[in-house]
Formats: sequence, structure tokens, C-alpha cells
Amino acid sequence: MVCTTAAPVPDTSPPSAPGQLTGSAPNSSEADLSWAASTDNVAVSGYQVFRGGTLVGNVPASSLTYQDTTVAASATYSYTVKAVDAAANVSAASNSVSVTTPAATAPSPPSNLTATPGATSVDLAWTASTSPDVTGYNIYRGPHNGTLTLLSSSGTTAFNDATASPGTSYDYQVTAVATGGAESVRSNTATTNTATTGTGITAGQAKVTQVGTASTSWTVTLPTFAPGDLVVVWLGNNLGSTAGTPASPGWTKQTSTNESSGLKGTFLTRRMASGDPTSIPVTWSSATLGVAEATAFTGVSSTSPVDVAGGQAEASTTAVASHSTPTVTTSTAGDVLVSGFTTDKAGAWTATDPELADAASGAVSAATYASAPAPAGSYSRTATADIGSVKAVSALLALRAG
Repeated sequence: MVCTTAAPVPDTSPPSAPGQLTGSAPNSSEADLSWAASTDNVAVSGYQVFRGGTLVGNVPASSLTYQDTTVAASATYSYTVKAVDAAANVSAASNSVSVTTPAATAPSPPSNLTATPGATSVDLAWTASTSPDVTGYNIYRGPHNGTLTLLSSSGTTAFNDATASPGTSYDYQVTAVATGGAESVRSNTATTNTATTGTGITAGQAKVTQVGTASTSWTVTLPTFAPGDLVVVWLGNNLGSTAGTPASPGWTKQTSTNESSGLKGTFLTRRMASGDPTSIPVTWSSATLGVAEATAFTGVSSTSPVDVAGGQAEASTTAVASHSTPTVTTSTAGDVLVSGFTTDKAGAWTATDPELADAASGAVSAATYASAPAPAGSYSRTATADIGSVKAVSALLALRAG
């Protein structure tokens, strides 16, 4: 007897078509599909999803849903689904369903943007958008008070701008980007200036000279300095010096402001050299008393150390404690603003900028301050004495970094 084994019969029967295909668009960048299961004489192995007749996805037999995340906002798409078995038999197409995505909704903007300059870059940080579908952020940069353009993008709430140029004032803004590409309005503007090439401007320890007896000649003690430093001296004086002008060989008078009753404020500067003396004579055409405050600055431009300077006198019928410099407009980023104040009362001073010196002599008090490097712009400085005065003089000196 001869035994034979019958050859296996191939499976050529396709599954039934999926039924009840439905679709919806929960947002502008997603289309969700679901359908009823197909049947097969052996088993369904999976489903093929078609959009506009083009295969866009495959799902296993255990799944009867599909999310198409490649759609665009405000668009209409047509879908069908087919079942497949292990023998690669493909069913007829399901019913067709049309899905229209909604218009993209802009997310809420980020907030609290800050810009912190470093030695060679600017660090940005901000508070995240409150919208749930944000995928990232766009960073915009431009010159201060100029047009901002797209610089880069970030997937977090921080960014380091390593392409910033030294000695430049920048404005930054940030937007949130949602799924589908919708972009928020821009955040607040953060303004900063990058450091100039080199170490930037720094102030040393000030030296104070107090002249309590009216004289036509003062000996002003200078601070410790290195060759190349710029020494700035603020002279605050009173008593009959309205017509007087201070003078010292080799020094430049940057401002000299009189108040009609004899109060005066003067800024002197000099680029120091090796071997220069540790004190200087200051002569007056009329005897006067007062205070001299001298500070050495490093990192100041050797070709054009003073960007702009201005002084003004104040007089009022009632005593006031708060006094302000005139407004000056700087032309370069990174200037350090040095302010000087003098009144005809012996008092102590406060201001928001770091203090260089604060001293009194007789019926005169004086104070000097230096700001952090500032973007190019218009500035005034205010200081407050602990005793009111009807007259005061003040000045503002913008030192240019180099």
C-alpha cells in the first residue's frame, strides 16, 4: 500500500471589509479614525489606512483606531481602511469618511523673558506658555529699538545665544509654537548689551578729600591706579565759587555746573601713566570748601573715553531731598554711567546704582555712583539725601568701554 499526503490548500479568501468607519479632528493637526472589525476564514492580521487613496499607516488586528498626525490645519481629507490576513489577502475598502481639521489655535505667549549677558553669549530664560499643546519656542533677536527677526528655536524655556557680537545692544522676544505650527504673539521684550572685547569697565576703591576751610588751593588725594586707568574726580564745593573754575594740569574738565548761590559740581578726568603723582592740586579763583571724590576705572576706551556728559543746577523755594541729573543719550552699548551729586547741606546719600563715595565737609555733601554697563539709550540718575536742600548740582558722565 502506498500512502500519500495531500498538498495544503492555499488561503485565497480575503477578509471582509471593515465597517462603520468614522473620523473626527480633535485639533488642527490630528485626524482620529475608528472602525468595526473585519472577519476572515483564518484570521485578520492587520489593517491598512488610506488617505486620498494613498497608504498612510498600518495597524495590528488588535487595534481598530488610527491617529493621523500628518494633517494640516483647515484641510479636508478622505479616508478608507482595508483588512489584511496572514496570506496577504486584502479586503475591499471600507466606507469612505471625510475629516476636516479646524483652524489652528494660537497658544498663549511665554512671559517673564530675561536676557543675561555673559562673556561671549547671552542667556535667555522665560516662563512657559500655559497652553497644553506647545511643542517649542521661537526666539527673535534684533538691535535695540530695531526690527527683530527669527534667530532660532528651543524645546525648553531657556536658550543660549552664542552668536551675539561683543559690545552690542540687543532686544529679544520669544513665541510659543503649538502642535500644527500655530504661533503665539510675542513675549515681553528683554534688552541687554553684550560685553565689549576685553574685561569691560570696572571701578576701583574711591578716595575722598574733605576741605573744611575755604581755600583757593586744594590737594586732592588720588586712588590707587594702574597705567592706562581713567581717573574720574567729582568736585563738590560751596562758598563764593560761582565764578571760580577748578584747574589742574593734565586734567580734562568734562562738566562744570554752577548754582546761582555759589554751589558747584565738576567732573575732571585723566588717563593715568606710570609715575603719575598720588595727589593733584586743584586751584580756584575764589576760596571755597567742599569734597573731592576720586575713582580709578579700568577698561575705559583709550581713544574716546567719554561718550557723553551733562550737568545741571537745581534751585527750589522749599527744601527737597531727591535730586536728579540731566538726561543724556549714549551712542554705544556698554557705557558705565558715573553720576555726581552735591548739595549745601551735610548729609548722607542713597541711590540705586552702586556707590563710589559719600562724604560731607562743612555745609557741603557730595556723592558719586557708577552703574552697570547699560544699553545705548537716554538716561538720568537720581539720588536722595537724608536732609532736604533748596539747591543742588548734579552731573552724569557716560564712560565708553574699550
